[in-house]
Amino acid sequence: MRARTATLLLAVVFVLAGAAFGSASLYVPGVALALLVGSLGLWMRAASRRPRVEPVPGPWSITEGSLYPLGARITGSGLLPGSSIEHPLADQPVQSGARPSGLHTLELRIGRRGRHLLEPPALLISDPFGLQRRRVSVEGAIPVLVLPRVEPVLAPSGEGDGADRLCGFAAHGSGGAGLDPRGVEFEVEGVRPYQEGTPASRIHWPTVARSGELVERRLISGGESPPLIVLDAFDPASPEALDRAVRATASICAHLGREGGCALLLPEGSHPLRIGAGMRGWREAHAKLALVEPCRRPPAAATIRAAETVFLVSASASPRIPAVRVADRFCLISGEPIAGMRTLFSVAGCRGQTPAGRGAGVRVAA
Repeated sequence: MRARTATLLLAVVFVLAGAAFGSASLYVPGVALALLVGSLGLWMRAASRRPRVEPVPGPWSITEGSLYPLGARITGSGLLPGSSIEHPLADQPVQSGARPSGLHTLELRIGRRGRHLLEPPALLISDPFGLQRRRVSVEGAIPVLVLPRVEPVLAPSGEGDGADRLCGFAAHGSGGAGLDPRGVEFEVEGVRPYQEGTPASRIHWPTVARSGELVERRLISGGESPPLIVLDAFDPASPEALDRAVRATASICAHLGREGGCALLLPEGSHPLRIGAGMRGWREAHAKLALVEPCRRPPAAATIRAAETVFLVSASASPRIPAVRVADRFCLISGEPIAGMRTLFSVAGCRGQTPAGRGAGVRVAA
């Protein structure tokens, strides 16, 4: 718009100068510039009536840091002066030229986890001189869920493998260093209907032979309940601290889910979500983690007391440890070191800390 206004002003200056100095030659560029702006305006007005923009959504969810592919299908455009596909979240527009009909894809950076409503892409029509622009868009919103990123588990100061220490602690409760959770003995808990992806070795063939129904054995590690991961979103130090805690929770759940399963207690939740062997239940848990917001109260101590192994992930600057005693099976994950506890591993900018004294347990007032 500024270029068009400046061009029209220049045309007026030429015409006034021609009249003032009695020079007919100055009328020519003035009239030419005015005709150029007028003809381009008519072309742009006619060109912007024909095109239609149809958004083509990408996947329903993406992971933090990933680019979201948003498509724009252009129809009925004909010959345009020039065009591009734009979106506020795209690093740069996609140049679509004089004949933009077809499917074009933008790569969007959405940012923070959670549910987002994206505005549809728009077709920007411009003339070769950059004097005028017309924007063609549609109404509506495109829902996208940004999932928390799963990050590697690291050992402090390079002391072995962090994932082994995490899984070893979950399986044995001894601090985990150098322990392989895959060596734990499993016992049969019962049978259940077959779930897709279960190995053939887990199918209970005698029942299949008798009834013709495909069932699988339910296994639990060492006869114990699965490790419980508790996310404490009460009074977070900052939105960034809460995001780190959510990433740490997702990372721990993903690692333990691959090694046999775990349970996840979300803020203000009454019942833990079960993530079984083979990552069953992981997609639901991952989606719910994306929607976590600060809550009004800390986790219930009764739920934590019932578990044998607890990973408490806190977003608070001063983590609140419930008044429970979990001997050597309690691990506090927070962004700051806690006196009297040693760091077992680190994940997503948080420290996994356990009681410094073996068997000392934890009993701190909430």
